[in-house]
Amino acid sequence: MIRRFERGNLKLGEREEEQRLLSPALISVVTPPQVSGLNTIKFGNTLTLTASGAKTAFRDEGAKIVEYEWLLPSGIIYPVSADPITEQGTLTYNVPNNPSLVGRTLIFRVRAKDSFGNISPWTTHAVKIAGNTPPQLNGITWYESDGITQATSFYSGRTYILEVNASDIDGDTLTYTVSSSDASVAITQDTANPNRFNITFPVYQQDTQVQFTITVSDGKESASMTDTRTVIGDTTLIVDF
Repeated sequence: MIRRFERGNLKLGEREEEQRLLSPALISVVTPPQVSGLNTIKFGNTLTLTASGAKTAFRDEGAKIVEYEWLLPSGIIYPVSADPITEQGTLTYNVPNNPSLVGRTLIFRVRAKDSFGNISPWTTHAVKIAGNTPPQLNGITWYESDGITQATSFYSGRTYILEVNASDIDGDTLTYTVSSSDASVAITQDTANPNRFNITFPVYQQDTQVQFTITVSDGKESASMTDTRTVIGDTTLIVDF
């Protein structure tokens, strides 16, 4: 027979003991929460996990999810108040800045508590500690000098904007460099948007291929790519008398 908890019949400690003794297969007053967040993180970074989706059987009687208890890898229970509207609870955890943690798995557990004091079963979330992950160089985009219109043709003597699209899963600050096979090509990095470069071609008398090397670095590792552009030369006929 499934027994229903009546508000006020049990003290908080007695209520928890009652729930502990009853088989979870027979009764689930509060459903276990779901956890969203990273499954892999670099040591020294900040991990954010969000618990949500727990439901109480007493919602029609005014109960709601008010708290989440997070069991940290250290064995400490850390309570987090649920958002009064979304009923979510977010944990922020600073992963120790210790390279010896690389390869280890941290186990987090969380359970929800309703406003009547009923507690859900635990939900487990595993997070693997990784070392540095190289940045990803996703591609580049060429623009006309206005920085808005994409460039499809390139002419000598003109200025274009090269935009680098890169990301880093570790959240490291990225630095960008661009070099050219022709030293006479002027390359200036945009200080406000360091992933953008002003590229000014010299005046070529004929069509000329120019190769660019684009590199992005997170301070530890880097990724590179090359891009070749054909610059249309100035074919104005010069006649000497």
